[in-house]
Amino acid sequence: MGLRSLIVGASGGAALLLGGAVLAATPAEDYAAGLHAYQQEDLIPAMQLLERAAEAGHPEAQVLLGYILDRAENNAAAMRYYSLAAASGNAEGAYRLGVLYATGEGVERDPAAAVAWMRRAVEGAYWPAAVVLARAYLEGGLGLAVDRAEAERLLRQAADAGDEPARSALEALTRDAVKN
Repeated sequence: MGLRSLIVGASGGAALLLGGAVLAATPAEDYAAGLHAYQQEDLIPAMQLLERAAEAGHPEAQVLLGYILDRAENNAAAMRYYSLAAASGNAEGAYRLGVLYATGEGVERDPAAAVAWMRRAVEGAYWPAAVVLARAYLEGGLGLAVDRAEAERLLRQAADAGDEPARSALEALTRDAVKN
């Protein structure tokens, strides 16, 4: 093929790599090819594909590109992509935005905003947010009053949905209650 090669994404979509430029027909195909490139640790094409999909409004691409940028400490750009995803209703984007507000990375630390975004993530069934909120309720973190019942409710909701970390945290909470 010379300068051309075919990248097949997880969804079965394909992208054409031509002389370093990646061509794909739709944001979903760009995302699939970008995800594949990311999984192969080929970050330059991954970021190019993900950026094109993200700019076209693909929320999963926005989250993954935000994550890559977040890991690279490009917090302002990560914030932008997480915000776009969260604004479109993407629960993981809301969670990751909440984490930035909780830690103050890329934005002024704002515990109330962190809690609000985490709650939106829980409403969207992104269960890591339920575990974070439960921990905050148990420890009085993020400006929340200690509320063991609310922590247990959040963990039970996530565990009932099949989230293993929430199930483990709920079991530990129950064990601790029996000891005391």
